Amino acid sequence: MKIPSIFLIFLFIIFLPFLARKLFNLKENLFEKSKNSILFDDLNFENKTEIIEQGLYYLHNPLEIPQKNTIETVKLLEFIAENGHYKAFHKIGKFYEYGEGDLEVDMCLAKKYYQKSADYGIAISHLKMGLFNSIGKCGEQNQAKALIHFELANLNKSIVAKMILANRAYQGYNSHQSCEKAALYYENIAYQIFENESEEYSFSSKSIKKMHKITSLKEKEKKKKDPNVVEITNETDQKTIHYFNSLAEEGNAEAQNVMGKIYEIGTKTTPQNIDKAMEYYQKAADQEYVPALRNLAIQNLFPDNSKPQNISGLYLLLEAAYRNDTIAMNIISQMYREGLFVERNVMTALSWAQKSAERGDKDGQYISGMILLKEPELGHDYATAMLYFLAAASQKHPFSMYQIGKMYLNGLGVERKSCQQAVFWFKKVAESVVLQKKIIPVEEDVLQGKTIAAINHYEILVEMGFSKALFNLGALYENLDFDSMQKLFKNSPEFQQEFSEFLNNQKNSEKNSHSESEEDFIKKAIEKQRDLKMLKYYTLSAQQEHSLAIKKLGDIYFYGKAVEINYNTALRYYQLSSQFGNYQGSYSVGYIYENGFGNIEKNFDQALKFYNLAKSQNPKASLAINLIKIRCYFKFLFYRPKKAISTFLFDVILSNPFNSPHFIQKVEHFSSRINELGDDIMSFSLDGEQNDPNSKIDNFDLDFPFNFKILFVVVLGVSLVIILIFLKRLV
Repeated sequence: MKIPSIFLIFLFIIFLPFLARKLFNLKENLFEKSKNSILFDDLNFENKTEIIEQGLYYLHNPLEIPQKNTIETVKLLEFIAENGHYKAFHKIGKFYEYGEGDLEVDMCLAKKYYQKSADYGIAISHLKMGLFNSIGKCGEQNQAKALIHFELANLNKSIVAKMILANRAYQGYNSHQSCEKAALYYENIAYQIFENESEEYSFSSKSIKKMHKITSLKEKEKKKKDPNVVEITNETDQKTIHYFNSLAEEGNAEAQNVMGKIYEIGTKTTPQNIDKAMEYYQKAADQEYVPALRNLAIQNLFPDNSKPQNISGLYLLLEAAYRNDTIAMNIISQMYREGLFVERNVMTALSWAQKSAERGDKDGQYISGMILLKEPELGHDYATAMLYFLAAASQKHPFSMYQIGKMYLNGLGVERKSCQQAVFWFKKVAESVVLQKKIIPVEEDVLQGKTIAAINHYEILVEMGFSKALFNLGALYENLDFDSMQKLFKNSPEFQQEFSEFLNNQKNSEKNSHSESEEDFIKKAIEKQRDLKMLKYYTLSAQQEHSLAIKKLGDIYFYGKAVEINYNTALRYYQLSSQFGNYQGSYSVGYIYENGFGNIEKNFDQALKFYNLAKSQNPKASLAINLIKIRCYFKFLFYRPKKAISTFLFDVILSNPFNSPHFIQKVEHFSSRINELGDDIMSFSLDGEQNDPNSKIDNFDLDFPFNFKILFVVVLGVSLVIILIFLKRLV
């Protein structure tokens, strides 16, 4: 039997969409297979080359990595890592540690890739593995493994690893505490910094010119507060140049000096032109603008190779120095010490450096110290050299800090050697450079709202021994939003274990309407992990006597975060914080005594005492604390009216600075009479029984006899009038 052709056509039309869908899916599968084979199968050389080039581009240009489909980028990086570019493993680990793109934070995967990278000797991956083992990310803490990884990172001259090892030696983490070993680490770090950056203080004509260029940056530092001053660099735009050029044409000496600097340095839009620079410097110098005199002198004394040296620059330099230009003084000092253009004379060199030092110039103080320390003609006056170095160090001069550390280490210019002091000063050098060069870019993370990155970077700073980082890390955890908490803790082994136990308990227990929901449990468990981290870092910071960290521990026990509520422990921490001068701690003590918590009774005297202490510790908070004290007076008016009224009157009247001693004596007498009145009021109740004047507010009987009620209302009215006067005076 033949099937009619019309029927076959009808069937084909019905099944056509189904066949099209099948063919489309087959094409997609083949495409995916092809794509995967491009990544992981042996292909021809051209495809591999293209993939590796793309992967290397992402590796060296991380800002170009697309934020969507990050998993594809991970596959790409993994492929190039397996083809010999092992740093890509580290990049993948960073993706998972920071939760970049559309990836979730997963410390265990991050650790896996960091370990792969470290196995191939990548120093920064050894550093990360050291941190993971030290902190206990994705597993328990293992300080022995951490130490091995830090040592391996140090072999690759990592300053961060060296600082971590120095801090561990000094604190005795997982090893014998050794100040001497720590001092050697810190000295080595400081020496590397000193060796790389102190060329401007060596003795050659080139370095003196370089010293001029570097120390002239001080002018920019001094003018940073002036919004009209623009720093001239290679990036200076054409509008800025046009602005200064127009001022220079009008005869403005400062603008002429700036134009000279623009032509001396050269910018993207204005090529370097020394002749034009000299022309502008000369115009400004003709108007006796001192910085231009010095700049003109430098160009004459130390010209480029195409121009002859002009000794007349020395006279210009001397003229600038006689006009109190400290940079010129420093250069002249170096010239006399070296014998450049003048006969070598150490005493004259010292004289010029001291003139600069006397004007508060930190470079002049440093140079004076170095001459006294190094020059045998002056008998090595170590004690005076130390004074100069200390003066410069007080202005955060890193090279002076280094010299102070060396002198303490060798016992020069001090009563005795001190390893602790040497460590202190060497560490300051290292820390100042780490912060200035932003080796750990934590400030940018905080400003840009990259909380997870900021936490990871603060953890590095903590390992390096930055004490302030402990408190900042605790504060970051305290203020962490819930989304960031989830990213940080949802994949952590601690949370996963708790969540697994919760699910098992849910299965084993009978279902009822009062059982905790899965969503509520997750929220509580994640917040618990956050609170434990916060407690850890605030405790470590408090151990270093950080007053606000101690106060924060009081808050933790007061509100019961990660611990049970304990008002007595909270009060102890608040009192300790108050002793270290923290006004928030003093206020918190006053608040506890004002309201009474747990078995801590209300205490009017103690509340006022600590409120007044808080006001003295932070005068800016005076208005707020005065209002709190008024609240306190009203509360205790019904609790202890004799004390509330007399203390309030005494406090308000004596706060007037124009009161005479005779008037104050009268106030004290009046206050004592009110106290006596208060005793009469407090001594009797309706039934005639005597009450305890220190009884709690809940037990106090407000039902006075009629005559005492009238007296009480009168006194209350007077006190309200005085309160209004007091508030008016505050405003």
